[in-house]
This record gives sequence, structure tokens and C-alpha cells, in this order.
Amino acid sequence: MPELRSGEVIDGIEAELELAKKPVGVTIVGSTREGSGVLRVSVEAPRPLDEGLEGARAWWPRPGQRGGSAEVLSVSAEREQIDLWQPSAPLPAAGSVLFLYPPLYLEGLRRAWQDPAWVREIEGFVGAMGQARPLELDGGAFSKLRARQREAFSLPGYVASFLHGPPGTGKTTTLGAVVAAALKQHPDARILLLSTTNMAVDEALFSVDRGLGHLGVAERDRGCQRIGLRFEGERYLKSPHLLPPVDRGLLRRRAELERSRPPSEDAGAYAAWKLAMEDVRRGLRQHLIRIAREARLLAMTTTHAALVLDALREAGRHDLLVLDEASQVSQAHALGLAPLAGRSLYAGDPRQLGPVVQSEHPMAQRWLRGSMFRWAEEGPRSVFLDEQSRMAPPICALVSNVFYHGKLRVAADAQGAPRWHEQRALRGEGELARPFVVVPVEEGPSRPAEGRGSASREGSAVQLVTWVQRLLATGQDPSEFLVLTPFRAQRALISSILAARGLGGVQVSTVHRAQGRERHTVLYDPADGASPFLQGEEAERLLNVALSRAQARLVLFLSRRDRASNPLLERVASVERHAATRPALSLLAALELPGFPGRCLGLVVEHRGLRLKITAAEAGRLRCLDLDGGGERTFDLAVLRGRPRT
Repeated sequence: MPELRSGEVIDGIEAELELAKKPVGVTIVGSTREGSGVLRVSVEAPRPLDEGLEGARAWWPRPGQRGGSAEVLSVSAEREQIDLWQPSAPLPAAGSVLFLYPPLYLEGLRRAWQDPAWVREIEGFVGAMGQARPLELDGGAFSKLRARQREAFSLPGYVASFLHGPPGTGKTTTLGAVVAAALKQHPDARILLLSTTNMAVDEALFSVDRGLGHLGVAERDRGCQRIGLRFEGERYLKSPHLLPPVDRGLLRRRAELERSRPPSEDAGAYAAWKLAMEDVRRGLRQHLIRIAREARLLAMTTTHAALVLDALREAGRHDLLVLDEASQVSQAHALGLAPLAGRSLYAGDPRQLGPVVQSEHPMAQRWLRGSMFRWAEEGPRSVFLDEQSRMAPPICALVSNVFYHGKLRVAADAQGAPRWHEQRALRGEGELARPFVVVPVEEGPSRPAEGRGSASREGSAVQLVTWVQRLLATGQDPSEFLVLTPFRAQRALISSILAARGLGGVQVSTVHRAQGRERHTVLYDPADGASPFLQGEEAERLLNVALSRAQARLVLFLSRRDRASNPLLERVASVERHAATRPALSLLAALELPGFPGRCLGLVVEHRGLRLKITAAEAGRLRCLDLDGGGERTFDLAVLRGRPRT
């Protein structure tokens, strides 16, 4: 387990804060009115948008006049859109720049980590993480859950527990059932439900609400309250019981103050404005405390929880904190919130995208880059969901063997459902009918990556679009495609070629914006496999996200340079290259062949369910290529020969 050092955490937070204080300049593409006081703006951003910008202040210059401002109500990273609330002046024309000043939720975390009493609470939580803290739950009412999903009902019985939810394994459904059971079976329990984005909070909350409905709990008795203004209100029209009463007078007053904010150079006016704003904030804080004390379940984003941490502390300790998408939340953030409850359940996938960190400071990298899954240990307080129903068997096998040590498999209920297989049927002949294809790309001229946004390669973009056209000719619908690339420049290039050929309906996205989505067919173009951005642990998570979006067909566009310079891409290409190879005999039988091992190099054998190709033998050790996972495996010949032949 890592050792907790609060001074290191503070150093990391402060290093990140220095970068977070700088405004983000985004270019306006267009805007539309979306209801009273809300302006939806399409933008082009220099880096991927994230929901950490919700609550930011937007400002834009107006020549000869006072600049305009608004609050960022919500962010759609996928569509590169921001919703502005109550703009004080008209937006400038398309092509103009908006400056976004991020809400410094890290300041709330820094205050928490600088509070000796709160740090002692965090240290107490860390010291007790492995302990049992009984909270008996009966999951019998959720009989349709899979075996591993049912194991998750034991997790809240520990101070800290972990639910590993790889793609398509039903993590959110499982969480909803577990939390619903806790609320039903423990009427006095109070639960804090957090996630990284508004959409993720909504999905988790609706899952809990469905679970309570399944258990027969009337809407008026559920006591679930969604905190925050930045969510899609239309989704709650049929579930008003999930929304707490809002003090609209205070909200209107806050909006008026935001619109009339004087320049800080006018010291007297600014001081009066700040006092009035502090008064409004105190009122909203007391309103939140009242709701938090009365609600049985309080749901909000992790960013919002950090911003109102003082109010949550005053509202009293919850029995259980559930942090969904916890693999995308830093240790500093998660640990800073942990003492809000007596137990914490962390759910996520540490093998997919992690927390976003700008600072290269070593303490920021240590405490803000890694998630709470660094504290996870195998045992009863850690459940790995091993059955998925998204990916067809060949794609599941690829993702499982490359990223999950072969532990992930297709769920039995999916395997036995004809409709599931029909939805993953492949049209076309030859390579078009294969579920996993690596398309060789001519090297050609390309623009190498200088950062996350600059790599582009015309040759692979053209080949990718040609593949889209070939698949469309088989009758496949454009909505079934998802084109992915790590670089925004390549996304723009592919989009322009698709548009020029009349195929603008095909969705093109960067990988960071695709987590959580899935499509029948995924086409992935790395654009520049030699880029440092596509090397290492973070790159492995990125590739996992890209490949695991595919339900039925996965097409990769790789050049020789991609494979030669990127071991991970070569590993994946190796799996495809050997897909049809069948073992000649078992490895233990091969030991008895004349001239083994020298004359058996290149022989394909089977060992414990693995397909292996013998590649070398030296110093009493046998090296083999794992044809299912693409990696190398090493065996001690003496140990192999000491086993009974099977």
C-alpha cells in the first residue's frame, strides 16, 4: 500500500493549482438559445474539455465596452459544447475567443489537506481501510444479477472496498442494486453518491431509483436528492422526486450579482459586491446543509463535493460514500472526501482512462495522477466483474487477454440470447466479415505529433474512409460506426474527408471523448504510433478504451512504423496475425519430442488454455509468444519437466 504523506499531497495540489488558475481560451463555432437564460455554445478547444470546467466563469472582450461574462452551466466534452448561464452581454461572432476561468475546486481540497483535524480523519480512514465494518445486505431480490455482481453486496461491509467494472460488465446496474438494497434494508442509513460527470451522476442515481422501484419503495419514501444545477432537467421530468426544493430567490440574486460584477480595480464597488455575494453563498450553503441532513441519499459530482466540502462536513457523517468512475478521480481528491462517511465503495476500471493532470511536478504525478485503485488489494473487499455483454467473443478475447490477464469473458446470458448475436452480425465477405482486422497503411507523408492535438496522417485517413464506404455498401447504417483517433488533428482530417464524400453522418471522435460509448463497428487510427503520447501506462489505458468500444467489428489502421515503434500496437497486431493459428500439441507433449527445444522453435503449442509459439530457449528457460495476448511468456524447463504429463 502507498504511504500517506499529507505534505506531499499539498505540494501536488499547489503545483496543479498554479496551472489551473490560467484561463482556457476556446474559439466560438456557433451558439443557440436553450431555454430561459441558457446559451449553448459550440467551441474549438486547445485541449479536451472536461466537466471540471462546470462552474467556471466565462469572459469575452468587447471593444470599447465592458467585457461580457457568464457562468459555465454544463460541459459536453463529446460534442465540444458549453452551456452558459445568464450571459451579461451578447456573445461575439463565430471565430472569436471565450476565456474560461476554471472553478478552483482544488482550493477546497487544499484547505482540507491543510486542516490538521481533517488530515487526522483521513489518516484514520487510511489506517482502517482493510477492516470490516458490518453492514449486512441481502441481494436476493436482484436474482437476475450475475454471480460476481451479487458478490458486490458484501462490499459495503468494509471501511474501503473496490468494485472493478471493465467495459460492458454492468457496473452501474450493480451499484444501483447495492445502494438500493442498503437504503431499503437500513432505513436510518445516509449515503453520499458521487461521480465524475453530471451524466455519470444521473446514470448512477437513476440506477438506484430503479432498484428502489424494484424493491417496492414508493417514490415519496426514497429520499434521494440530486444536488447541483448543472444537469439535464428534462431527464428528471418523470422523476421529480429526485430533485430537492430550490431556493430560487437566492439563485436569482446570485445571477444578478454575477451579471453586475464590477471590475476589481474599482475597490469600493468590488468590496460591496463581494460582501453581497458572500451573503448569497452563505444562504445557499445553509440550504445545502438542510437538504444533506434530511436526505437519505445525496448525489452530486466529485467536483461539486469538493467545492462544498465545508458544508458537507457540517451536515454530518454519512454511513456510506459511493464513488462511481473512481478510477478517474485522483487519490488526493478521493481521500480528501473519504472522512465524509464511515465506509467508502470505489467503483471503476483502473485499466481505462485515469485522472487528468496538467502539472509534471512529481507530487502532482504521484497523488493526482493515480486513483484510489492503487490502494486496492485482492480479497473479499475487492470484486472484479468478469462477465461482459458488449463485445462479441473475438473482440472480448482480444481485450481480455491484452488488458485483463484473460479474466474477462462473454456473459452466459448474452451467449445464450439469439437476439444478442443478431445485433453483432457482420455483413460482407472476406475481410469485411471478420470481427477483428488490422489494415496495413502505407507510410507516406505524415505530420508527426508534437503534442496531443497535432498528429495527422493523410494515408490512413483516406484508407479509413474507403473502409467506411465499403461497409456502407453492404447495407450497414452510418449510426453503427464510431471512428476513433487519439489526436484532434487526425479527427479533423478524417471528418473533412468524410464530409467531402457525403458521409458527414459518421461519428468521429478522439478516444478521450469516447469513454462510456459503444458502437457496432469501431475503426481506430493511431495516426502516429511513434508518438510518446501513445507509449507507456496511460497509452495502454487509451488503447483499451478505443478497442473496447466495439460491439461486433474492430478495424485498426497500422503502418510498419506504428508497429515497430510501439510495442503495444505490435502486440495487438500480433494477436490478429495469429488468430487462425491452431496448436499442434500440448507444451508438455512437446517436451518429449526429439531435439527439443532446438528443433521446436516456431512450434505452436497449447498450455493451460493458452496458445503459445516457442521462440527461444536458453539457460534452462523457454520463451514463448502468447498468441492470444500478444505478450511474451517465460517458463522454467526444470519446473515443466517435473510436472506429471497430462
